[in-house]
Amino acid sequence: MPKLPSAFSRAVQCCRLLFLLLCLPVAAHAGVDLVVNNSDNPDPVVAGGTVTYSIRVTNDSTTGTPATGVATSHAVSANTTYQGSSGAGVACTGMTVGQAGPGTLSCTLPNLAAGGGEVAFTVQLRSTVAGNISLGATASSTEPDDQAGNNTLNHNTTVSA
Repeated sequence: MPKLPSAFSRAVQCCRLLFLLLCLPVAAHAGVDLVVNNSDNPDPVVAGGTVTYSIRVTNDSTTGTPATGVATSHAVSANTTYQGSSGAGVACTGMTVGQAGPGTLSCTLPNLAAGGGEVAFTVQLRSTVAGNISLGATASSTEPDDQAGNNTLNHNTTVSA
């Protein structure tokens, strides 16, 4: 007949397990923190004029996690025509030059280092009538974002007659 562990021995094993579960460090969640900034020039713009939106995406992660598979999606408003985009390592699809809004522009961006890695690029829209136009920007990456609330920014531009 096999010898069963004593109650004391079982209690020691339980204490060891409890110690391991409660006292050993747990791996920290390693996410990114993408931040979108978006500005326009000129504002206001004259109807028929072109406005340049300058977009900057930064990885403000303090966990040391680089952002990979970085992309942006842009809501292009009505009363505009898409005039193009430019930026190092940035490729945009979804609209062709001269295409009227509304529409969605999708851009792939370079990977961003943690702690301030950033990419800047521009999107140009021609206004077609007086009123207001806008360009929205939402950033995403392969990694989870620890502060997703700063991933989206919509910028409005006044169009004068």
